[in-house]
Amino acid sequence: MYLFLCNLCFNGIIGSSAFYPKILFDILLDTHVITYNGCLTQIFLTVFYIYFECTNLTVMAYDRYVAICKPLHYHSIMTIRKVWTLIFLTLLLSCLECSIGLVLLARLPLCGVDIDKLYCSNWAVLKLSCVDTILNNNYSIIESDL
Repeated sequence: MYLFLCNLCFNGIIGSSAFYPKILFDILLDTHVITYNGCLTQIFLTVFYIYFECTNLTVMAYDRYVAICKPLHYHSIMTIRKVWTLIFLTLLLSCLECSIGLVLLARLPLCGVDIDKLYCSNWAVLKLSCVDTILNNNYSIIESDL
C-alpha cells in the first residue's frame, strides 16, 4: 500500500509540473506564448496525470479489497513482485493511452496559432486544425468510454 501512496505523490509532482511552471512564467514575464512542442508536452503531462491517477487508485482499491476480504492470504497474493508489476503496468498503460492520443494530435496540420485558454488542451489544438479530425474525435469518445 505504501508504494502505491508513493506513486500518488510522484503523480502529484507530475501533475503540478504540467502547467504551474508555465503559468508562473506567464504571470511574471507577461508573455502568453507557448511553442507547439511545449503545448504537446503540456498535454501529455496533464493527460498522463489523469490516467495515472485513475489507474493507481484502481490498483489501490484492489489492494484494499485483498487486505479486507482475504486478510490471511494478503501476503501470498500481494507479493513484492506483484506490487511492482502493478506499478509498472500502471505507468505503461498511462503512457500508452497518452501516446496514442498525442500521436494522433501531432500528425494534424494547424491553421491557427492562438489558443484562448490558460493551458494547452487536446480540444483547443484540435480546433486549430485545417483537416478533418474525425479520427481524433472517435478516439476521444472511445477513450472516454473506457
